[in-house]
Amino acid sequence: MNKLSLGHQELIQEYLKELSGRLRHMKACLAELSCRPEALDFAQQLRETAHRLKGSGGTYGFPDISAASFQIETLLDKHLAIRAPLTAASLISLEAYMSDLDGSFLRADRRQVPPKSLLATIESEATPNIFPIILVDDDLNITRMIESILGKAGFLVKSIHRPEAALEAIDMFQPDLVLLDIDMPNTNGLELCRSLRHQKRFQTLPIVFVTSRSESVDKVEGLGAGADDYLTKPIDPDELVARCRARIDRDCIVKELNRRDALTGLYNRQYFYEQLQVRLTEARRYAGRLSVGMLDVDNFKKVNDTYGHPTGDRVLQELASLLTKELRQSDLTARYGGEEFVILFPGLEPSRANMVLDRLLDTFMKIPLQHSGKIFTVSFSGGVAGYPHDAQSSEDLIARADEALYRAKQRGKKQIETF
Repeated sequence: MNKLSLGHQELIQEYLKELSGRLRHMKACLAELSCRPEALDFAQQLRETAHRLKGSGGTYGFPDISAASFQIETLLDKHLAIRAPLTAASLISLEAYMSDLDGSFLRADRRQVPPKSLLATIESEATPNIFPIILVDDDLNITRMIESILGKAGFLVKSIHRPEAALEAIDMFQPDLVLLDIDMPNTNGLELCRSLRHQKRFQTLPIVFVTSRSESVDKVEGLGAGADDYLTKPIDPDELVARCRARIDRDCIVKELNRRDALTGLYNRQYFYEQLQVRLTEARRYAGRLSVGMLDVDNFKKVNDTYGHPTGDRVLQELASLLTKELRQSDLTARYGGEEFVILFPGLEPSRANMVLDRLLDTFMKIPLQHSGKIFTVSFSGGVAGYPHDAQSSEDLIARADEALYRAKQRGKKQIETF
């Protein structure tokens, strides 16, 4: 048996050991109910334990445990809903279901092997990127198994067992996905999901319910609360991994699209500001350098007036393509607005950034542009400012690069100025 199989075998053994204790508790509750059918507090305890086993049994590869637990939960739900004492017929049925559950446990305890589908999932190729996931579920057996399944698939999972602590954990952990159970003490998953969706910073965070509630009305309620997806326990490991990947991949695509300028494909102004602040913080921490360059296409209004706006758009696209092709992978280029572009040069002093932009200007002016058979060329002007000598904040860096750009325009355009 390989190490992955061994790890899950240990989880299953731990689960069965805990299950033995839960079965003793369930039998004690049933014994009390047999003496006092009106003692609904014992019925409630029995129902809650059965609900947990319904979700965890199949997840650990023992569907018979889930099936017997489901029967117990369903029967007790009817009495608890109307607060009615258990009837003699109900007690007989409960004893039969408990006998089934006990038999399922004995068969599982003899087998003690992980299901094939589970091993296929965890032994498959892991996700190349590590994506953080928050799992909110008060059932330790479920959280242990989900952590193991997703961990082997390449995800970083942090489990929260108290729903009231989930908001703080999500704030600190900044997950790419949240998995939520519905039936939890104090705050249930539906309430937590609605609370997350009411906060702007969590409105697009992917949320998936992982719950024992399997009725259509429950799924509709979960999706109506703001969840993106809904999985029912017992958990199928392959489906869990696939759905987590699909939701995170889709969210990454949407985020990337939101960061991009539609015309040029470069990053947009907002994302540039965010990244500039991040890189500036790093430069301060490690005594580094960085420069910001601002470019503006010369006489762009004349290009639009003479050749039309579609041709003007092509000019911007040509410049964007040149910047993408010629700059380093570590440089970050964005469309600042209109015909203006901004570039972040990590690790470069302003003089070196100036040389890079000067070379790009020379190349850009040699690109032949065409409209209705006429060939024309375009130039740009640029300004550069650097940290730490020219400015200490992101706002000042942008402002001083813009000042240098304005000076380049005043001095005849087609040139790059350093602040």
